[in-house]
Amino acid sequence: MLRGTEGQKALLGRMKMISAVRRGRESDGPQLLRVMAAAFQIESGSDRWRHLERYASRPTEFLVLEDAGQIVSCLHISRDALRVGSAIVYKGDVGQVSTRPERQGRGYGTTLMRAAVEWMGENDFQLSRLGGLMKFYSRFGYEPFFRRFFEFPIQPMRGGMKGIDPAEPYRLPADFPGTVRLYHPATDALACYELREQFNHERSGALGPSTPPTPDPGARPDPEALRFVYELEGRVRGYVFAHGEYHEPMAAESRYNISDFAYDMSEPRACEAVLKHLLFKVAQDAPARVSSRLPYDERLFAHLQRAEIPFELREMHQSLAGNMIQVIDLAGLFERIAPVLRERRRRTGVPAWTGILELALADRSVQLRLTEDDLELVDGAHPELIVRLNQSLLVKMIFGLSTCGELPLVCEPAADPAALVALSLLFPRTPAASGPWG
Repeated sequence: MLRGTEGQKALLGRMKMISAVRRGRESDGPQLLRVMAAAFQIESGSDRWRHLERYASRPTEFLVLEDAGQIVSCLHISRDALRVGSAIVYKGDVGQVSTRPERQGRGYGTTLMRAAVEWMGENDFQLSRLGGLMKFYSRFGYEPFFRRFFEFPIQPMRGGMKGIDPAEPYRLPADFPGTVRLYHPATDALACYELREQFNHERSGALGPSTPPTPDPGARPDPEALRFVYELEGRVRGYVFAHGEYHEPMAAESRYNISDFAYDMSEPRACEAVLKHLLFKVAQDAPARVSSRLPYDERLFAHLQRAEIPFELREMHQSLAGNMIQVIDLAGLFERIAPVLRERRRRTGVPAWTGILELALADRSVQLRLTEDDLELVDGAHPELIVRLNQSLLVKMIFGLSTCGELPLVCEPAADPAALVALSLLFPRTPAASGPWG
């Protein structure tokens, strides 16, 4: 520990750096681009440079740390509205944490990250996510959190099927009802928006409702884009938007990513039509792999199997660098989702455990009073049951990614069966989205 004059100087230096942290301004864009490009050694004009340009075009979404009027460190925070049933919670997605190379190792990044966590707590963020070195970011309260993916591998035929075009399994029959065509931004934007809202309605983990688009009447389809819609009886019933991962070439196979996808789940042919059409196009580039963050939904699985579209489900649990999560505001999180929990409690229809339930993280907790058919948030009560868990387990429960029975929860005292049933009904597994939370 630093003491005396030396300690006072260090403290004053840290206070000076903290006072220099501010929100980005509209005029900061060029400086932000230079700082990020220098920190990540990105060549001007490259694909990754253009990627950073898109971030720098929104400078007010950054926090910056200045020294002598110059930005020496910056980070980006996007504000994502995520659904938990019918409720909305806000996640701060932290990225592009950058410090000028000649200033690295002086604590600027550490100061900026601490300020970012504090700033999110003061600005109605309930959760935060980032990706990076876990040893470094765990110092600011983040915990490792898994990721989920769909993958559609497309390989040349082998063995007895040698010589068969790898695109052939994805060719739609000539008599397939409806039409798959290029997405037309002037006429399809609103229909796709409505499909997205319908597809994600009360889907936990999905992005929240957005403002309906205002289509540009002069916009035209892009014949080079992998953007397709399925039209049946004059209505758009499904769509898929994808792109090539050209900035991350792999010797073994071409890589593509589905950035947006939705369909009318009462019409499984819409799922088959748009995905087969996309995979047929991609198969011209085989061997190839299409990655996506489609929802983990048994209805979707069944529709893919019915369409004979092979797919792989992947979960990534990383240890050195990867996805991390933090509960920024535990009380605010439960205030936002309380109506959903209350509705689940009221419609259980089973004998209900009653009492004070406390969900306890290492440094804070929240209490729920469960009556026969209702629920309310309380504070300072004597709990009948304390459930101890970490942030990652809590977020899995909130978004319905796992059931309580699957998670290593510690209950004090040992929970009786009725209490475990009550907990599972409050936090059931749901057909959750797989992308926005991670």
